[in-house]
Amino acid sequence: MKKRPKETAFAKTMRVGLPWIIAVLVIALLYRDQFSFYWQDWNRKYGYYSHGMLVPLISAYMIWANRKRLRVHEMLPTWLGTLLILPAIPLYIFGTWTGSGFLVDASLMLVIFGCVWSFCGSKIMRILAFPIIYLVFMMPLPGTVLDEATMRIQGQSTHLASIILNISGYSSQVIGANEIHSSYLPGPLVVGVACSGFKLLISLITFTAFFVYMLQAPAWKKAVLVAFAIPLSVFINSLRIAMIGYAGIWVGTMDAMHEFHDYSGYLGLIMCFVILFGFAKLIKASEFGFNDKPTQSKEAHSGSTRSKTGICALPTAALLVMFVFGMFITPLEVTAKGQLTRSNISNGFEEWSSQDLSVNSRVAKELNTADLLQRVFTSEDDGRQIELFMEAARDTDAFHNPMMCIPGSGSGISDRRMIRLDIKKPRPMKINASLLKVCNANGQEGYIIYWYMIGTNTFPTTSDIRSYMRILQMKDIYSAITMFSRRDSLRREMQERQAYWYRFYTGSFDSEETDIAFLKSFIIKLIGRNPSFGEN
Repeated sequence: MKKRPKETAFAKTMRVGLPWIIAVLVIALLYRDQFSFYWQDWNRKYGYYSHGMLVPLISAYMIWANRKRLRVHEMLPTWLGTLLILPAIPLYIFGTWTGSGFLVDASLMLVIFGCVWSFCGSKIMRILAFPIIYLVFMMPLPGTVLDEATMRIQGQSTHLASIILNISGYSSQVIGANEIHSSYLPGPLVVGVACSGFKLLISLITFTAFFVYMLQAPAWKKAVLVAFAIPLSVFINSLRIAMIGYAGIWVGTMDAMHEFHDYSGYLGLIMCFVILFGFAKLIKASEFGFNDKPTQSKEAHSGSTRSKTGICALPTAALLVMFVFGMFITPLEVTAKGQLTRSNISNGFEEWSSQDLSVNSRVAKELNTADLLQRVFTSEDDGRQIELFMEAARDTDAFHNPMMCIPGSGSGISDRRMIRLDIKKPRPMKINASLLKVCNANGQEGYIIYWYMIGTNTFPTTSDIRSYMRILQMKDIYSAITMFSRRDSLRREMQERQAYWYRFYTGSFDSEETDIAFLKSFIIKLIGRNPSFGEN
């Protein structure tokens, strides 16, 4: 029998390391745009994920902390990780095509898990599972989830802050969803997006998860600590808002409130950590580190090393297939540009004349895949103005939630409710819309009515239109697969389909009831003079 030649050190290194090299290159090339998005979001001035850049470092520390456990086990490659890599391929393709960061994130996590499982084996995978899962904390939540969660916590923090002020002897009340009014305050205390408390909650949960993982404590104590962090963050944020109010009350100026606001977030986070660690000591769950005294040596396994590493061929091939498919994807945001037919939108009627305004450069950059129109109508009778902001788009990234954008620009939203507009012309239909009562930084009140539209379907919220567009995109994929012979006509249908956003604003001119009725009447008249309403 011929003796097998001895394997050189270089050949062994390449045989063992080549699958990892391929995996790293595939991840780096396919997800480079997503990594760039993470970095931008981590460095966003008023973003929620400024802690994100620490998450990979913390994950690496957790892996290092497990070094004694890892030494016990030998790397035993398995093909099972391929079961995670394969579903990551359609998730990546559909997520990249539609611009769904959530689906791309999900595919990234599956690829990482699949590679570690395939190249290291099941036992090492179990040890590294949580450090890998922890990477989720660096990934921004989907816009719809982020918007809804922010608004909910924003309202809770505002009401609790008002209660704290009342208990301390400064009578106050909440007006609308996020404004605190009091005769003691130098002006309204508007709880904007930056003060909502959701950023504090995400940061606290992120570091609590790390803290709990590193504790030597029973599972129930760890669960109690994680559950405690949620109400703690809401309470501390409410206390921070109340302290901003105290600064205004005691100093007597709005400037004092703004100055304290700028650094109070750090104070709130420190208070959360102190209380959390104190609570951990109270329930006797404060011993940090692992009780890792290895008592067993590495397992002995039969079979050649070459045959075991050869198992990596299957997951490596799946990665290469994913790379090939991924290189040919053209995102909708590159090809799907919205288009408005401005001549179909009335320039004036009755006593109303109009003037087109240039769209703010920052807004135009954010909504770059949409065709935007900003037009101001002025009444020749009394000088009253109504502003129309309209956009046409074919991808969900072009629509931003006013409930986030308005507070982010420094204005407050004191009321929000759903309304219905009954349209008679150009064809009978009912429009489901949102009505907002807003107040800008100068104290001027106004009203906004807005809705989204695809064909005759109307949607009052951003989350509604995004969900509906995702459903349509999934139907497009299904149709393209099952009706391949009609691919040309299907492609034309996809290209011609657009979604629209209509937003109307007017300042406070009379009583609230009269102003809202006037704005509704104007909208109905304008729509009646647009024969192709919903299609232009």
